[in-house]
Amino acid sequence: MLTCLCLLLIAQQTLAQNKGNSVTQAFKSGEKLVYSLRYGIAKGAETSFRTYDTIENGQKLRAHLLEGYTTGLLDLLYPVYDVYCAYVDPKTDLPIRAIRNVHEQKYVDYKLDTFLRGRAGDSTLVVRENGDTLTLPPATLDLVSAFFYLRNRLDQIDLKPGLRINLPTMFNGEYFGLMVEYRGEELLKTKFGKLKCLRLVPYVQAGGLFTEEDGLTVWLTADANHLPIKIRFKLFLGALTCELEQFQGLRWPLEVMM
Repeated sequence: MLTCLCLLLIAQQTLAQNKGNSVTQAFKSGEKLVYSLRYGIAKGAETSFRTYDTIENGQKLRAHLLEGYTTGLLDLLYPVYDVYCAYVDPKTDLPIRAIRNVHEQKYVDYKLDTFLRGRAGDSTLVVRENGDTLTLPPATLDLVSAFFYLRNRLDQIDLKPGLRINLPTMFNGEYFGLMVEYRGEELLKTKFGKLKCLRLVPYVQAGGLFTEEDGLTVWLTADANHLPIKIRFKLFLGALTCELEQFQGLRWPLEVMM
């Protein structure tokens, strides 16, 4: 579902321009973010992120749950309810298990990926629900965990306009590299007030849904939360916009400009 993937395309960074090894926690257990997806003025879907702590087999884990679902007339014509969930090590933000549970009209698909990392730290073995395995780079994340991994590490990056960030990512059994370019800061008018944001452009493949390689733009708050505030798509069908509608449980106060 496009609503889910749009937020997940902001993923892991592996940069030499690193300010240090400390990680600033941008979120905490109990955070919930709700987004709406609009085509023009028509609302067609909602997406929500929820973060919570849990314990499995005596191990403390952090769960990141993403739900995407259609609303209104679109829900009557083409009902969608997609769930993605990543269970991560809270010390490293690296995934231990990733779940994809998709229901789109009559189409149903369930995937479970388990991430095994050896002590040598030179690779990650991903075991799929059908027994297939993939050997990937050591810091590979699934798309959900990658979104939160980046939020926790943006403050370590020496961000300058034009900087390109390499994003090694795995989704639905496939490993791919995604390039994201930092375009600088912008002041956005939102329902919460004026927010200073970081503008990121993930490069996508032109010729499919997107009209051009930089057809996707993402704005994250420049404060310590690094909240995704707005996402804009340039598609062959026209422009789609995904915007933050509600939030609760933020670790840091949202910095609103006067």
